[in-house]
Amino acid sequence: MTSVSLKLLYLYALLLNYSKIMKLKHAAIYVLALLFVACTVDKDQLVIKGTVVGAKKETLYLKKMVNQKVILIDSLVLSPKGTFKFKSEIPAYPEFYFLNLKEGGSITLLSDSGQQIVVETTFDNFVDEARITDNKYSQRIQDFNKEMAQLRADFINYRSQYESADAEKRKELVDGMTVRLNAFKNGWAKEIVTESKSFYAYYLLYQRITDDYLLYDPYSQEDSKYYKAVANVLSVYFPDAPRTKALLSSVKQVMAEKQTQILRQMIEDAPEGIPEIVKPDVNGKDRRLTDLKGKLVVLNYWASADAKSRQWNKVLKSIYSKYRSQGLEIYQYSADKSKLIWEDAMTKDGITWISVCDFEGEGSDALWKYNVKKLPSTYLISKKGTLLGAYDDEIKLREAIKNNI
Repeated sequence: MTSVSLKLLYLYALLLNYSKIMKLKHAAIYVLALLFVACTVDKDQLVIKGTVVGAKKETLYLKKMVNQKVILIDSLVLSPKGTFKFKSEIPAYPEFYFLNLKEGGSITLLSDSGQQIVVETTFDNFVDEARITDNKYSQRIQDFNKEMAQLRADFINYRSQYESADAEKRKELVDGMTVRLNAFKNGWAKEIVTESKSFYAYYLLYQRITDDYLLYDPYSQEDSKYYKAVANVLSVYFPDAPRTKALLSSVKQVMAEKQTQILRQMIEDAPEGIPEIVKPDVNGKDRRLTDLKGKLVVLNYWASADAKSRQWNKVLKSIYSKYRSQGLEIYQYSADKSKLIWEDAMTKDGITWISVCDFEGEGSDALWKYNVKKLPSTYLISKKGTLLGAYDDEIKLREAIKNNI
């Protein structure tokens, strides 16, 4: 064989190997691309999947809680083996989802841990036999709902017996149900405290035994602490979540209503009218709150070192400017202990209404007479000298003034 022929054979071999190498290279790239797609396809999606054993070609519905309403967001026909897979965008904040068939109850899910929720259940006992994996809180909600269903059944049975029972039997029923209810509440309250940074705790708070009976009563001194705890923690972890804002607003409203109830009781127990406050103004002249009868009065408590109080002074200044000529007056007590600091703050904030101070701080009777627990605190007193309410919301205060001026 000539040298030319040998060279041609060598070149052919190189080309053949190169072709194989390139094919392998392209194949490897293709496989890597498939793996990449497989790994990233659900990156920004919430996946809810699982199996409903014994369900063939049944329709499964996925719903979501939106603005306190349950809306349908997707549905599918189960495979012959009962498998299913829903995909949805991962919500900005943890959300509640519900799985249900055409008939029967729903399986409640909470999307706050991971991107996947796996549900295994049966067609015959869709809710009761559901087991949820890859999502701790959804399974705990499932456990809670089972126990809650039994409590509701016991409560209905209790009410049925109570209606036809005599006095002695009624007392026995009430005592028994009270023990049952307290044991249930105390058990789950531990989870409300330990899991307060999750909307799972929020879910537990708002469950009802009946339509008119909340499990945890926000107006109860014992139960209200759980609402406050969850609201405070969620405001740190999820400050902009709609549910956090709603819970905080609800807690503030309950606190204001309870404050008003306490004040009204104090007023009813007082010899005559609202509790009197007599304190010196900046010139040393005693100013009586009751001397303002005939005017609509904003009673405000503040302190110069409190940033919220100083911000609230801007609100009061706007209100005073608008309604002073219509018969509104502001009687403001300062919890300061230094006259110099108090006067300096008054000058800087442009206070021209009645402002008094006895320099006793939190020990002053002016605070306990109106059960003041925080600064600033604001109350509205009618022209007849009756308490109209406590307000920490500017819009509600303005509305009350407009309706009573």
